[in-house]
Amino acid sequence: VSQSRYTATSAGISIRGNRIDTAFRKGIATYAHETGTLSDFEIVNNRINGCGLGGLYISGISGYRNTSNGVIKGNVCWDNYVNIQLEELQACTIEGNIARSSSGGVGIGGVDLSYCLITDNVVDRSYTSGIAITKDTLESIGLTIDGNIVTNTNISEGAANPGISVSYLEGSVIDGNIIIDPNSHQNYIVTGK
Repeated sequence: VSQSRYTATSAGISIRGNRIDTAFRKGIATYAHETGTLSDFEIVNNRINGCGLGGLYISGISGYRNTSNGVIKGNVCWDNYVNIQLEELQACTIEGNIARSSSGGVGIGGVDLSYCLITDNVVDRSYTSGIAITKDTLESIGLTIDGNIVTNTNISEGAANPGISVSYLEGSVIDGNIIIDPNSHQNYIVTGK
């Protein structure tokens, strides 16, 4: 990690094989703020359970997409408010993770993502949508969401959340996902700008 008065750059960081139980806020969280960056990182094979705000939270600064070239793979997150939350990522792979029983949000959530691959994840018993991608300041572009298995989402009473929900998405592919969801009113929902 290098840091000066104006920038902080982190690269080549590996977070792997950790067990985190019952954190007050987030189990594993990364932040790249303002002019800083986080790149060439991996978060692999961690077990995260019972965290108040989220199991795994990876974020850049709104409007910058300054978190890039990361691999988030093989993590198991359960009984967290939101299991996996991704914000402002570019060219990252989110693969082979298991997200079970989110107590208040989505299994895997993404905001302002670009050129990311979300594949071969298993999402079960999300409070709202299984996988939800939306925008804050930038549209999500160039995403591939494929090969995911989403089951038993929308465990909140009375809401109409789909297995996979995307909005403000350009040039992306959603293909080959399996959604088994008796609680949902629809399995996919894609909304425009």
